[in-house]
Amino acid sequence: MVGENTTEVCVWHVDLKSTIEAPSRINLKWNPTLLVLDTTWGRDCLFVITGYVNFTRKCVSWMCLQIFGTESDSNYEAEFTLLNAVTKTSPLKWTIPVVDIQTDARDQIDFQQMSPVEIPFCFLKQVCGNMRNFPITVKIQPSLGVEKEGPLRKYIAVRTHTSEIY
Repeated sequence: MVGENTTEVCVWHVDLKSTIEAPSRINLKWNPTLLVLDTTWGRDCLFVITGYVNFTRKCVSWMCLQIFGTESDSNYEAEFTLLNAVTKTSPLKWTIPVVDIQTDARDQIDFQQMSPVEIPFCFLKQVCGNMRNFPITVKIQPSLGVEKEGPLRKYIAVRTHTSEIY
């Protein structure tokens, strides 16, 4: 699938339930979706939205890779929104950096295994109902970055530890 002249695409996953409940239990990768931007800040950029189903960890994940385009000092982020197709609500939204494979390329690294957000099967079953057809939207935007002072100055610092429970 290719989305052109936009900054946002909606990817429909068909019958995820049968994929998750498949007896084979083989880790799977989503079919990639290509996205071509037509904006002043992202002209001539090509992005790939992809993801995987990991049966070992019982989760799914998505990520965005930048294949080519723009200057090396530009950074992008991808905002993913999981939608409930029945209620048209958004039970989950997350934003992660786009991986620029031109500058972040490393030998023999599977970029899909680097996704920082993994969504458990049990969560998907609760929020997506029958999971026959559910959409996930992806919006590419320039990364806002973190100021040198950092946003932590605005918050009260609280430290915690994990105690051993037997």
